[in-house]
Amino acid sequence: GKNPVSGGNLSTYKELCGLATDMGQPDLVYKFMHLANYNATWNSRKGAAFGFSSIAAAAGDHLEQYLPKIIPKLYRYQFDPTPRIQQSMGAIWSALVPETTKTVDKYLPEILSELQKEVTSGQWRVRESCCTAITEILRGRTLEQCADTLANIWMDVFRVMDDIKESVRVAANKTAQSLSRVSIKMCDVSGGAKAGERSVKAILPPLLEKGLTSNVTEVKAIAIATIMKITKSAGSLLSPHLHTLIPALLEATSEMEGQGINYLSTRLGADSDTQQKLDTARISSISGHPTMECVNFVLQYVNSSNLEQLVPRLIELIKSSPGLVTKGGTSMVINNLTNQCPLDLQPHTGKLLAALVTGLSDRNPAVRMQYAKTIGQLMRTAKESSKEKLFAKLKTWYMEKEDEMSRASVAYTFKGICSYSPDVMKNYANIAMPIAFLAMHEEKPAPSVDDNNNLQEIWEEVWQDGTPGNEGGIRLYLTEIMDIIPKAMESGKWSVKAQAARAMGTICTKLGGTINPSVQKRIAALLIGALAGRTWAGKECIIRSLQDLVVYGGDGVAANLQDKSGDASLETLLEALFKECKKEKVEYKVVALVTTATIINHINKDLFKELYDIVSPHMKGSNPSEDAQPQESEDKEDKENDLKLQEAIITSLGLAWPANVNTQKMFAIEMLDRMETIVGATTRKNQECVAIALGRIMQKWKEPSDINTSQASGQLCEDVFSRAARILSTLLLVPKFGDLRTKTLKVLGTVIKLLVDSKRASLVYIFRDEISKSLDGVIKDLGSDPAIKTTARDLKAALNAIKPDDAGGAENGGAAENGKDAENGGEKGAKNSDEVAAKDDAAN
Repeated sequence: GKNPVSGGNLSTYKELCGLATDMGQPDLVYKFMHLANYNATWNSRKGAAFGFSSIAAAAGDHLEQYLPKIIPKLYRYQFDPTPRIQQSMGAIWSALVPETTKTVDKYLPEILSELQKEVTSGQWRVRESCCTAITEILRGRTLEQCADTLANIWMDVFRVMDDIKESVRVAANKTAQSLSRVSIKMCDVSGGAKAGERSVKAILPPLLEKGLTSNVTEVKAIAIATIMKITKSAGSLLSPHLHTLIPALLEATSEMEGQGINYLSTRLGADSDTQQKLDTARISSISGHPTMECVNFVLQYVNSSNLEQLVPRLIELIKSSPGLVTKGGTSMVINNLTNQCPLDLQPHTGKLLAALVTGLSDRNPAVRMQYAKTIGQLMRTAKESSKEKLFAKLKTWYMEKEDEMSRASVAYTFKGICSYSPDVMKNYANIAMPIAFLAMHEEKPAPSVDDNNNLQEIWEEVWQDGTPGNEGGIRLYLTEIMDIIPKAMESGKWSVKAQAARAMGTICTKLGGTINPSVQKRIAALLIGALAGRTWAGKECIIRSLQDLVVYGGDGVAANLQDKSGDASLETLLEALFKECKKEKVEYKVVALVTTATIINHINKDLFKELYDIVSPHMKGSNPSEDAQPQESEDKEDKENDLKLQEAIITSLGLAWPANVNTQKMFAIEMLDRMETIVGATTRKNQECVAIALGRIMQKWKEPSDINTSQASGQLCEDVFSRAARILSTLLLVPKFGDLRTKTLKVLGTVIKLLVDSKRASLVYIFRDEISKSLDGVIKDLGSDPAIKTTARDLKAALNAIKPDDAGGAENGGAAENGKDAENGGEKGAKNSDEVAAKDDAAN
């Protein structure tokens, strides 16, 4: 207050009045005021202090009973930030306390209690003086007898470290450093087990609950540093506290990561691949984090007794922790426990597995991958019943949930089990391998440069690790595979049906003719049954698998599918395919036509008329008066679809061309007329298809048996060869496409061989007159590849070597040699086709 005499500010006088009141001797205040009125010396702070020391000396033993109250306050006043008060109180302390060290030791609990109470005072100078006093009193002392008070001081000092006044924050930081040193020393196991245990019990809670969870950087830093050193010094004393220490450190790991990285991960949510890589890197990086280093160090003190309390806390973190890094760290802790104390962990494996399986539904793929790896490690200590439940659940997830996230979790888990518990995977391979085989046939996504976690690659690794090879694995688990494929075919998702169809196609391809007839019939029945109904995305996989069934099934497939009464007969299959060829969707129709023609060609049946009736309405230029070019009103997509359909029609008719002479006589002229109309007004790709189709037609061509007696048959042959010559001539004159010319020259060699064998001069003259100019054009073309020119010269020489007398007379050696030369010339062109095409592409 104010000096009663002069009205000046007497802070020391005010404090002395407060002390007199605390002692219960208010009359001392009046004595002091009396002295102030009669002696000018008392008007100063120094005089007031001198007056109090005289009073204290006069009080003697009467003051002893009040010392527990006076000493704590007087000790704090020695560190007041105001120098004059600090000096005055120091003088009082010296007068009142003859031996400072002994007095402080005697009243240490009272002093600490006073300082702890006032360190959060509303006055900044009181807070600062308390911090400085605590720092001083801790110097050279340990506080075993005041451990409980020390815990409260820690919490209050954490608050003051975030004080609004800088000088208070600086003092609090120094206090925290002193507290840290004392706490580490008190928790040292070498100082005594009982005392250390009490200290650990008192000090750890404020560090874990207030320090690690604080938003203040300095608080968090001092808490981590202290905990790290305590973990090293306390050793086995931490064992009873691991159930609180480990979870707290794991939670702090996420909190210390910073908001920036979480914000970045959230912003990358639209790019799932990049986000997954970032989150995976975040989880991988925590192994070097200070908190994780502490966790890994204290795991050596885990035993069967503290696992009872630790495991429920870990399960709680797995289920409810919002932090990505905390989840990843918890998973790593479980991994370490499986390696460190598998026997102690075994009774808790079931609960941990249940929590981790639930965690496989986490929306973050990086977390799911981490949990899957942990499940793989836990399999080593799991009971058989737990293993059976896990594999059954994973199978149910894959077959019934059908969503991408669940299927990805199954893939990650199987991969984890293969990597860390291969013996377990071997025992349950009859469940896992069929799923892996089916999963391998999911539709592959578009290739991406950054895509390193393709699920197909994971499934393929699982399959390769669990089987003796692709074909061997299919044979080994064929029964189990055929049990789950029908369920997949019944799925309501088109992608799953297509996946099952691709899987059956692989079975047919790998096992070929060695496949069990009953399995072959079952596959055929499933595929034929799936063809019924509307067209859907991926349905073409069913048709392709039917082709694999027939083409790779060997000679026995036709005999195996002869039962006309069953659902898997060859007639039923062909009927279903012809029906699919009539569908309107161009992409699907293209696959259906080529596949059907391939099957017809393989079983060597004359079904050309049936196929021709389906495709003839779609062939451009079916009449000479029709314009082969698409109408200008058609948009670009329609033009592209027309060209795709045209390619499929040409290819399918070439494949389905029969060896039956009667069918050839019926369709040869019409077929060649349409090809001739198309060849001059289509793309280079389709021109190649025309060349290949013409080659197949000429390879199967047979002269009518009555050619020598029937004028119509002779005219037919002349028309066929003249049209073939015009088509070949048109193809040879197309510049800059070496591959097309190579294929055309190969067909020309086949035709020349037929001319040599026919022995008919009229056919030779007709064909030679039409084709010679085209061959000369190829030979003289400066842009042609030398290999193509050589082939053209050989074929021209072979064609000119066929003499009319030889062609019309008896067979002789020269004609035969000419046929061989023609055939060899075509083969030379075929061998050089890749090289020619590459050079032409480079030139273009």
